[in-house]
Amino acid sequence: MKQRQFCGVPISPLGLGCMRLPRDANGPDQAQVNEMVKVAIDGGVNYFDTAFGYMDGKSEPTMGIALAPYREDVLLATKMPRWNVKTEGDFDRIFAEQLERLRTDYVDFYLMHALDGPDWDRLRGLGAIAWMDAHKASGQVRRQGFSYHGTIEDFPKVLDSYDWDFCQLQYNYMDLDTLACVEYATNKGVPIIIMEPLYGGKLAVTPPEVEAVFAAHNPAVGPIDWAFAWLLDHPGVGWILSGMSNMEQLQQNIATFDKLEDYTMTDADRDMMLRARAAYESRWGVPCTRCEYCLPCPAGVKIPRCFEIYNEFQRFGTMGGNRWEYNELMSTGGPDRCTACGRCEGLCPQNIPIIETLAKISPAIEGK
Repeated sequence: MKQRQFCGVPISPLGLGCMRLPRDANGPDQAQVNEMVKVAIDGGVNYFDTAFGYMDGKSEPTMGIALAPYREDVLLATKMPRWNVKTEGDFDRIFAEQLERLRTDYVDFYLMHALDGPDWDRLRGLGAIAWMDAHKASGQVRRQGFSYHGTIEDFPKVLDSYDWDFCQLQYNYMDLDTLACVEYATNKGVPIIIMEPLYGGKLAVTPPEVEAVFAAHNPAVGPIDWAFAWLLDHPGVGWILSGMSNMEQLQQNIATFDKLEDYTMTDADRDMMLRARAAYESRWGVPCTRCEYCLPCPAGVKIPRCFEIYNEFQRFGTMGGNRWEYNELMSTGGPDRCTACGRCEGLCPQNIPIIETLAKISPAIEGK
C-alpha cells in the first residue's frame, strides 16, 4: 500500500479504526487484536485510531498492548473526550490517563473528540487552546486536530479558531451533507481524515437496484471499492478510517486499497456513482417531511423519527452499524407504542397511512 505525505509524515490511505475491535466475553480479544495489528502493519497500514471511550474504555489499553512492539513505526491517534472535560484540570488528568493506557509518552495525532460549535466555545473557555499549544510545544502531542459532529454552519468557526493540523469528518457518497465542510477544509489547506466511509457498514451490502448500477458499469469492481475510490478522488482527503472488527474485514480493506493505489476515477465513474446514489434514493418509501404536525402522540410515539429510521432501512436493506439508533428509538418512543387512536392521520399533510406504516417497521427491521 503506497503511503501519502500529509502533516509532514507518510500516512497509509487506510487507517484502522479501533471502535469495533474483535471481542471475547470480557471485551476486546487481545490475541485477535494483536494479530490484526501485525497483519495491518505488514499490509502497509500505519495509522491506528482509538479514543478514550471506545469499547467502554477498553480500546485504548488494548491498543497500547498491541502497538507496543511497533510504537516508533506507527502513527497513533486518540481523542480528548469533550463530555468528560468539566474543569481546566480535566485536560491534564484525562491525557495522563490516556498515555498510561496507551503505554506511550506521546500521541502522533490528537483530536478534540466530536466537536460542535457550542462545546468548542465551552472548551475554549476552559483553556483548550493554551493546553493544546503547551502539549504541542512539549512534544507530547505531535499533531493537533478535531473530529466534527456539529452543524455545517458552525464548522468554519471551529476550523478558523485555531491552527489545526488536520480534521476528521463523516463523509461518504450517500451522506453528502458534509460536502461543504470538506470543501471548506480543502480550500484552507487542512488535511481531512474521513470517518464512516461506508455509512456505518450500510454501503457494504447493496440492494439489487444499486448492485445493477455497479455491475453494468464494471462487474469486476465491487461496491466497497467504489465507495473508497470516490472518497480518495477528493483532493483534500488524506486518509480514510475503517472500523474493522475481524481479520476478514481487514484483509478485504487492505486488498481494496492495494487495488486503488494507482487508480484515478474517470468522469464516467463519477456519473455512475450518482446513478448508484439515485438508485438508493429511489428506495425511500415514506414521504414524511418531518413537519411534526402529527405530534405530540398521545402514546409517546416519535412518529417522524420512526419514519426516518424506517426510510434508512428501506434504502439500504440493513441498519448496519447504526442499529443502535433503532434500539434507542424503541426504548424512548418506538412504533410499537402506537394504540391506533388515529389522531395523527387526520393531521398529516402528506396523507401518510401512519398507523399501517408504523406497524410495518419493527417486523421489517427485526426480521433482518
